[in-house]
Amino acid sequence: MNLWPIVQIVWIRRVIVLVVTAACLLGGAFVVLTSSPRYQASAKVVLEFIKPNPITGEFVSSKESDAYVASQMRAIQDYQVAVPAAESLGLLDNVDLQTAFSGTAGVDPDEFPRWVARRIIASTSVNRLEDSNILVITHTSSSPVLAAQIVDAIRAAYIQSSLDESRSGASEGAKALSARADTILTRLTQLQAAKAGLEKQNGAMPSMEARRLADMVIAIRPPVIEKNPGIPSASRLLTIEAALAEATKVLGPNNPRLKAMIAARDATKAEVARETAILGALGSGAGVAERARQGAIEMQRDKVLSQRPLMLQIRLLQDEIDSMTETLKGLNTKILALRQLTALQQASLAPLGPPEPKMQAVFPNPWLILGGTGFLGLSLGVLLAILTELLNRRVRNARDLEASVGASILGVVPNLAGRKARGAMKLFARRAAAA
Repeated sequence: MNLWPIVQIVWIRRVIVLVVTAACLLGGAFVVLTSSPRYQASAKVVLEFIKPNPITGEFVSSKESDAYVASQMRAIQDYQVAVPAAESLGLLDNVDLQTAFSGTAGVDPDEFPRWVARRIIASTSVNRLEDSNILVITHTSSSPVLAAQIVDAIRAAYIQSSLDESRSGASEGAKALSARADTILTRLTQLQAAKAGLEKQNGAMPSMEARRLADMVIAIRPPVIEKNPGIPSASRLLTIEAALAEATKVLGPNNPRLKAMIAARDATKAEVARETAILGALGSGAGVAERARQGAIEMQRDKVLSQRPLMLQIRLLQDEIDSMTETLKGLNTKILALRQLTALQQASLAPLGPPEPKMQAVFPNPWLILGGTGFLGLSLGVLLAILTELLNRRVRNARDLEASVGASILGVVPNLAGRKARGAMKLFARRAAAA
């Protein structure tokens, strides 16, 4: 891009450029000389949202941290912080501010606190330190001491506002959960009454009948005597009879030894008969008891089976009772935590160090203002010079003449009179300097 024509235009119209630039610089100098100095002070706040709450265990996840920090930054520049800050500074009782407010037309007297708060908000800014959970509150005022006082009041009001909001939210949450817990408790009482009514209406509880059946099945059975059990006297009888048979072969019928063996055999037979009768009686009694036991089990089983629909109904009621009991337990835990929050004395915020005022004025900045106005004046001057040239075109050289008439130039006649006049002026200037 050829900038030479623009440079020529600026040089030819340099008076316009210089006048506009000088006017802007004078305006900047006037601002620097007449503006009241403004000072800044900053205060830092640590948002302790990374650690879980010691009471509720809640914390802000990394995905929600940006939105949480943005909401806290907006809260600092809200009336709920600015109005208490103005009140703590005594600005609501300031006579000068009251006079200025009363001089404003069409204002509601009740809007005075918000009017003062708007003045504070307008001079307050909030930024987040990069990659941290620290907010920097900055306020600009007429003196560094006043700026530090106001920014400290804003930080304190913000922390107190956050604490009050946490308490209020916890109180409202506890009330809502208490109402829900009362509703669940009423329903739980109704379910328990319905279950007790079913059990009372149908006699013994079905669950108890089922347990009784299980106990009867697994109960220890009475011993059953075998039909032909092993009797010790029977084996002894067999031994005596075998010995008697051998003795009969060698001894006579009147032999005393043989008679003694016959008497022993008869006594043993009587003993065997007596033991067999006893065992038979025992076996018959055990069988009767077992048959009675099986009959009782069958009756209990029929009773339990007949109560199955009732058992199902009671079980459904019990499941609902258990579910509501667990829900009520969780609600009571949350209500206790929220009630502890209502008595909380410390917010999840912490001030970081004292306010830091800047002793050097941030406004007006002479170098910034003069540099900006000078650049602005130069830019406007160049634009005005180009606009003037476009509105008032003149032939200034051979190239412009060719472009305007559409023909080639054969020669150029120099302005000798002009040259002579310029030479005479230069000679006069040298002579005047020598004198």
